[in-house]
Parts: sequence; structure tokens; C-alpha cells
Amino acid sequence: IADDQSFTWVAELDAKIIGLVKIKRGNHVSLLFVRQSYWKNGIGKKLFDAAIKEIVSRDIQKTFITVNSSNFALKFYQRMGFFATAEQGFQTPMKLTLK
Repeated sequence: IADDQSFTWVAELDAKIIGLVKIKRGNHVSLLFVRQSYWKNGIGKKLFDAAIKEIVSRDIQKTFITVNSSNFALKFYQRMGFFATAEQGFQTPMKLTLK
């Protein structure tokens, strides 16, 4: 699913979707999901890296990526280089500056 500002990448194994990342507005992580039985295998990072590569290749003129992280995913996004841009609540707005 893609347009000028949005796209979705999926990770598949044996014809089953085991993860996906959805980017909206050119630089906002709308969804990043990995099936629990595949956690800790680098799939989330690979999906995230593919999304960054796609954002840069589209030359959308974005200098940062945003996400509204659930408390559960905060550590993942921090490992990816994101930092909180507001106080933590149900969701924490976060930002990653692109190089």
C-alpha cells in the first residue's frame, strides 16, 4: 500500500506475515508490529531500517521521523535513536533526526 507520502512494508516467512511497518505523511511511523513468536530476531529493526531507506530514497525532504510510542515499545524506539518530545503518558511522542 503506497502513495507519495505513505507506504507499508511487510516481513514474511513461509507465506505468513510476521511483521509490518506503516509510514504516513512521509515520516510518521503509524504502525510497527512483529508477531510475538518472532521477537528478538532483528525483524523490527530490519523493517525500521527498510522504512528509513524508503523515506530517504523518496527524497521527501524530511529531516526527522516521528512516532507516538506505546509504553511497551519505548525501549525499542530508544534503541533505534528516538527521543521523547513530550512527557510520557499513554503514548509518548518521539522523534528521530535523520542524518
